Amino acid sequence: MDKGKKKPSKLRTPRMSFHKGNGQYRVRLNGRSIYLGTDPVEADNRYHRVISEWIGRGRKPKVDPDEITIVEILARFKTEYVEQHFDNRRSKENLLHLLETLKASYGSFPAVSFGPQSLKSLQRGLVAQEFSRSWCNRTVFAIRRLFRWAVSEELVPPSVIQGLNAVETLRKGHTTAKDSRARRPVSDVDFFALEKYVTPTVWTILQLLRLTGARPSELLQLRPGDIDRSAATWCARLSEHKTAHHGKDRVLWFGKDARALLVPVLLRKRDGEYLFSPKDAVSEKAAPLDKRRREGQPETPRETDRTLGVFYLPAALCRCVARAVDKANADTDRKDLPKVRKWTPYELRHTAATRARAAAGLDGAQTLLGHANADVTQVYAQIADEKGRQIAELIG
Repeated sequence: MDKGKKKPSKLRTPRMSFHKGNGQYRVRLNGRSIYLGTDPVEADNRYHRVISEWIGRGRKPKVDPDEITIVEILARFKTEYVEQHFDNRRSKENLLHLLETLKASYGSFPAVSFGPQSLKSLQRGLVAQEFSRSWCNRTVFAIRRLFRWAVSEELVPPSVIQGLNAVETLRKGHTTAKDSRARRPVSDVDFFALEKYVTPTVWTILQLLRLTGARPSELLQLRPGDIDRSAATWCARLSEHKTAHHGKDRVLWFGKDARALLVPVLLRKRDGEYLFSPKDAVSEKAAPLDKRRREGQPETPRETDRTLGVFYLPAALCRCVARAVDKANADTDRKDLPKVRKWTPYELRHTAATRARAAAGLDGAQTLLGHANADVTQVYAQIADEKGRQIAELIG
């Protein structure tokens, strides 16, 4: 080791000692003496239990449940639980976002005082703000999850979570909260209407989502090396995906049409690069403008300090589709055509499910989507309207 550099200090575990004044064994933790009794065997057993719990708390003193506030629990929940147990960045953000309402309304309150009536009041506030029923229920589930963790860490007594579990979630037909619009397959008309209003990179992404049934997050983080091209039908076996924490496998399959879309992308990408980058889309937008630039013309100054990511985020892709729908509906060349329905890239998974079920049945759709339960596939795989009309004509 270089001279002048100090060796990293080792975390020392306090030893048990004997207090001659009162005849008890004790251990000092965080400047406070914890007495373990007079019997040496019992004191030794209790010492190891106390030390184990102390190390489990991160070598921090035991918190008085009557003093800790909700904002303090939220801070510890984020660092000690969410950051440690959530690999998916989007899942972390979603959970913490749901808890923002609790922080804003009750952050300074003692955690032990947050009971069923407090949760009901917060629930009514969300309904009054016209949040959807599913959003209100997800917020309640997130709050319960927070307090379950707090109970497990002995930050609040068990009676708190018992009281919160007694509050019912909002049931359909028994509340004024609106229901979210159900996602449904994107029709061919609504899908192909956007081709001229998005960049070639975004259009390739949308076509692949429609063909593979992949979630946007699964497709957008692929690199060339992730795709197995050793067989006639290419595939990508994902190590990180929505249900990875349940031990589920997820495989994306690429048929002939999907392979035809991927070939030009793979030819211009190196192994370590992401297949789809916002930089590609920006270059495609700028290419026609460069032809009109005069020789020696200075570059246009940047209007923002926004930087481009190395791969597309699902939220950015959703914004691209939303802008394309608005452009298509505002285009005067389409004034005699029906308005394009507002849809999101996530609904292309429903489109793929419907097409797969029509071609190969429910089992085929289940395999394509990677569902372990066919009941979940039923939500995605709606029978196409055209096929339904044909059956109706046949049976009268």
